[in-house]
Amino acid sequence: MKNIKLSLRIISKIFWEIILTEDQFVNSEEKRELFDNLISLENLRGEADYNTGSISISQAYLLYLFLKYFKPIKVIEIGTFIGRSTISMANAIETYSDKGEIYTCDFSNDIKLPWKGKCKIKQFPKTKSSEMLNNLKGEYDLVFIDGRVSDEELSTFESLINQNTIIILDDFEGIEKGVVNLAKLRQINKLNQHLLINTISEDLLKQYNLHNHSRMGALIPMTLFQFKL
Repeated sequence: MKNIKLSLRIISKIFWEIILTEDQFVNSEEKRELFDNLISLENLRGEADYNTGSISISQAYLLYLFLKYFKPIKVIEIGTFIGRSTISMANAIETYSDKGEIYTCDFSNDIKLPWKGKCKIKQFPKTKSSEMLNNLKGEYDLVFIDGRVSDEELSTFESLINQNTIIILDDFEGIEKGVVNLAKLRQINKLNQHLLINTISEDLLKQYNLHNHSRMGALIPMTLFQFKL
């Protein structure tokens, strides 16, 4: 068991190092504008009926680099809130496609995101994730989960993904919801060949002048992981 944990730690470290190499392709003006937009989203908290946590700027930028690396087009997000993850993903998609689609729901809030880009953002405010999922069709390239996946949603969830769908799990630490979601998602046969990636270390983030934490884990299809390496 100790060797397995050590291997997972090493693989995860290598994975995030590869993702962070995308930083070299982001010019300083593009990066500054993105960070300014992400910080400005804090102003939306005043519109929240339920004021909860949001991902850090470091995690938002890491998510941005993540999408630039894997280049998904159709994205599902569970948990919108002030839209920091949504806007990060939309900005990333704009760098490689003009046909991006993001479908995002928030059970507690109805906050309209300030987005005017080409990437389509379809919000489902005051909507349970199960209701949004039931309204979607086709298969999706990436799913970002910042909410709780219920047992009842698993069959619907499975119908919207394929063996190459990437899953990102927020709050992936300890006994937080991301870890609970992983246990549920492991029941889906289409995810049997996905490799688990643990959260990035703060030391590695600091090497790229990112001084906040990231609680983001991921399930990566082995085919994509092997191909990229």
